[in-house]
Order: sequence, then structure tokens, then C-alpha cells
Amino acid sequence: MLSPPKVLGPWIEQWHLDGTKLTYREIVCTGTAARTATSTLEDGCDGKAVRWTDNGEGKADDPWVGNAETETTPLKITNAELRAPLHEKAVSDTDAQTRAFIAHCKDAGEDVADFVGVGSP
Repeated sequence: MLSPPKVLGPWIEQWHLDGTKLTYREIVCTGTAARTATSTLEDGCDGKAVRWTDNGEGKADDPWVGNAETETTPLKITNAELRAPLHEKAVSDTDAQTRAFIAHCKDAGEDVADFVGVGSP
């Protein structure tokens, strides 16, 4: 018997900055956003910061820090990358990141198929 959780396998973080609006998504191999949060970009103590406005469920919380309500998170932004504390950087080379993600999904799919015995007699 299997009872899969809502989020299974690899996911990719997508950070989309459009003016002063930042949208954060965790996307699983099926293309489904397992988590979405939006924020506004503002000036912070040491550069920029994001103020979370919606986590996809109508609540303001920071998806990076244990879903702390109405959290403001410092952010470093350059032309090539975006970095939040304790997270890997998001880079503008989306083609390379997409290829790496697809490879992780393929590997995970093969692992799951082996585990559940798909294709076995």
C-alpha cells in the first residue's frame, strides 16, 4: 500500500521579480506549484527586502522562515542573481536550471518506478 504526500520528489524554486512584486513558487516535476507566495520589494537595512503579502492562501507569511507571518526578509539582487538568506541563489540562466531540474525529475521517476515495481513481471 502507498499513500503519497502532496509534495513528492524534487522541486525547483522559481523567483519572479516584476518591478516591485516578487512571486516565489516551489514547482514539482508535474509542473504543479506546491507552494506560492507573493511579496513586495522595498528598501531594507542593507540593500533590498521583501515584505510577504500572500502565501497563496490569503495569508501573509515568509515561506523561507517557517512561514512567519508578515515577515520581511533581506534580499541581495544583482543582474545575474537573487539571493535570500539561507537559500541558494536564484540565477538568470533559466535554461541550465531547467535542464538540471528535468534530470532530477527523470532520476526521481526512475527511482519511484523501481520502488513500486513498475515494469516488473
